[in-house]
This record gives sequence, structure tokens and C-alpha cells, in this order.
Amino acid sequence: MAVQRKLLILIWALWRKDEAYNPRFGQEENKASGNEEPKPLLSLGSGGGKNK
Repeated sequence: MAVQRKLLILIWALWRKDEAYNPRFGQEENKASGNEEPKPLLSLGSGGGKNK
């Protein structure tokens, strides 16, 4: 029910302002080509041996 309400509010706002939906609205524009892979948060590799 909550998802339905959010979608209806979004549709109503876009219709009222006569705007197209932009899925990247509010996100920082990436100056790269957009073909880069996202960097992982955690590395699953050996890590290069920091603990000696």
C-alpha cells in the first residue's frame, strides 16, 4: 500500500508539472563516460599482506 501511494504521488507531481521522469534525479552527475564498473566496498582478495 505504501509503495502504491508513493508511486501515485510521483505520477501526480510529474503530471502537474508536465515533466518527464528522470531516474537519476538528485544524483551527482558522473563526469566519466559511465562505462566504469562500481568499486567494491570490501575486497575479498588477499589484500597485499598489510599484516607482517
